[in-house]
Amino acid sequence: MTDRDGAGRFLPGHVLGGRDCVYEDGMADLAYEIMSKGLSKTAAAGAIGIARSTFAQWEKDHPRFSEAVKRGEAARTLHLEQDLLAAPDGPTVTSRIFALKNA
Repeated sequence: MTDRDGAGRFLPGHVLGGRDCVYEDGMADLAYEIMSKGLSKTAAAGAIGIARSTFAQWEKDHPRFSEAVKRGEAARTLHLEQDLLAAPDGPTVTSRIFALKNA
């Protein structure tokens, strides 16, 4: 993983293609970590440096990744609901409600 930063994201200038999108053991933990901050599957895929379709395929092919994503979805909802309850104004509330509806 020399072409990735400390968080597992591809470094600038990295060219994705076919074999570079190979699943690695740490991807499940990385997906959970990203999603637990309130980010979607699509955002997690982008942060990892893969296409959303690759993310979906990994969910099908790798039980540990699938389980981490399920836990990440629950953690994402928790994060968004906590933000919603602590929101000081209308625009913040509206954006959190939108995010939760699309979770």
